[in-house]
Amino acid sequence: MLTPEQLEKHKKYITGSKVASILELPGAYKSKYTLFAEMKGYTEEEEEPNERVKAGSYMEAGVAEWCKNEWGWDLIDGPPGGMFHPDYSFIYGLVDRLQKTDSKISHIIEIKNQDKFMESEWSDGPPEKFKAQLYLYMSIYGLPGRFAVCFGGNHFEQYELPQNPQVENFILGKCCEFWSDLQANRWPEADGSKGCSDALKLLFNDPGEKMVPGDQSLLDIAGQYKIFSAKEKAARDDKDRCGNLLKAAIANNQGLVFLDGSKATWKMTQPKKVQFNESQFERDFPELYKRYTFLPDGYRRLNVSLKGA
Repeated sequence: MLTPEQLEKHKKYITGSKVASILELPGAYKSKYTLFAEMKGYTEEEEEPNERVKAGSYMEAGVAEWCKNEWGWDLIDGPPGGMFHPDYSFIYGLVDRLQKTDSKISHIIEIKNQDKFMESEWSDGPPEKFKAQLYLYMSIYGLPGRFAVCFGGNHFEQYELPQNPQVENFILGKCCEFWSDLQANRWPEADGSKGCSDALKLLFNDPGEKMVPGDQSLLDIAGQYKIFSAKEKAARDDKDRCGNLLKAAIANNQGLVFLDGSKATWKMTQPKKVQFNESQFERDFPELYKRYTFLPDGYRRLNVSLKGA
């Protein structure tokens, strides 16, 4: 896991894990808009690492030991404070390991812990989202890179990534554009992410009464909104119907197992926190309840009405 100092740099600067979002690559962990909103302080990045992130951090040492003992790699830790790009003070890289060959540092090592089912995504080489991360590190450190990947906890593969100045410069250019937009408050195009929804609520939370003209492109988007709203309701109904059919078939059993090994389970959840019994509190302490209850502020709700629809 990152130290407080490393975490502060990760939040403040452009890092390898943010490149896929900046380039809007498939499989990026968050959208470009969400990343922008986080770095502007409108939405909060998840502070507490989830189990997958923790597992990847703990597995890093184990994969490094495999590289040393099974592949004969001479690995050392990278600079504990990371390294900034020599030409761009807002681009920061914290590498997993560095490899030495003939007593000289020869490669950046990026360690990945992947589920077994993710192995197919690596069949043609590292996914673009991971390559972009390593290319950024390579531009900072001036070294070629290697991936050391553990699939499913027991299958290890290595992948070479030679330096490519054209690709590295392209990525640096996109990072510079993103940083420039960040400083100038030029927001990316809105998208469908929760981060975008949360940021828009905070950005535009003081509406007036004025109606402003919309052009044809926005009218087309309004039409799409109505179409997707109808599809969303139909899809939700279909999903609930299929789910209820499965639940009825499972009944009081744990689940279903199919001939191909697929499963459908219907399990009890484990409570994660104590629930507050508000109605009981109101009955027992009516005056105290009145002191601490209030009418919440209203919120903006989008409504689209199309002529002739």
